[in-house]
Amino acid sequence: MARTGRPREFDRDKAIDAATALFWAQGYEPTSLTQLKSCMGNISPASFYAAFGSKEALFREVVQHYLATYGQVMAPLWDENLTPRDAIERALRGSARMQASRTHPCGCLVVSGASNCSPENEAVQALLAAERQR
Repeated sequence: MARTGRPREFDRDKAIDAATALFWAQGYEPTSLTQLKSCMGNISPASFYAAFGSKEALFREVVQHYLATYGQVMAPLWDENLTPRDAIERALRGSARMQASRTHPCGCLVVSGASNCSPENEAVQALLAAERQR
């Protein structure tokens, strides 16, 4: 018989958006679980671990969310229907528009998200390095 629990008391999409902004602004390692739980709607530790498993698992989900949203500014670079000049121009113009917006932190989560990690978080650094390489 499937185990049932109480219904989730937070909006997962809003929680991911909030975690994205926090990780983007601070990076992976400096962001504490307390900060995450607070910005995600003061969710309980039990709810956090039930929904995301761990801080690293949440960060991996945040990176995928970032790539599917903000990271799409780079999509013209892979569009084979565009000339290289047009692809680069579209990516740069889109990036400039995004960076000029006041609705999110500056820079790129994939570049800065693990720039200040210790060796114990090598898996997080490797995740972002692989995305930059791609």
